[in-house]
Amino acid sequence: MLRLLVLLMLLVNAGYFAWSQGLLRDWGFAPGQASEPQRMRQQLKPEVVRILPASEARSSDGTVVAGAECLLAGPLDDAQLVPVKQALQAWPAGSWTLEPVAAPAHGQLLTLPAVDERLRPRVEALRPVLNAIKLRPCR
Repeated sequence: MLRLLVLLMLLVNAGYFAWSQGLLRDWGFAPGQASEPQRMRQQLKPEVVRILPASEARSSDGTVVAGAECLLAGPLDDAQLVPVKQALQAWPAGSWTLEPVAAPAHGQLLTLPAVDERLRPRVEALRPVLNAIKLRPCR
């Protein structure tokens, strides 16, 4: 009885595998096709999309900035965040982010994703506000 049950389970599994892989399509048994052709029609100029190397970044106004680098500082505690946030208020939108850090170190990480020639003077002005916290490259 147990052998018959094992054989039946093997046959059912083999049948399901054949059905799910479309091997039974010629006999009219196949899973439904999951496709969304309307998504292809909604694309606007897909031929102009290209992948940029990491050395190129986009500034907040959308122009390509060559030689931009990503810098990271932290974790910063609440006392350190107050002067840092005040110093960063004059920075362009999207030029910095604060992200929470999970255990073991609590606080927030300051990320400057695209430091270019326009932002380098501001980074130098930010260093005294950061005190002993070093800015390091993002990984």
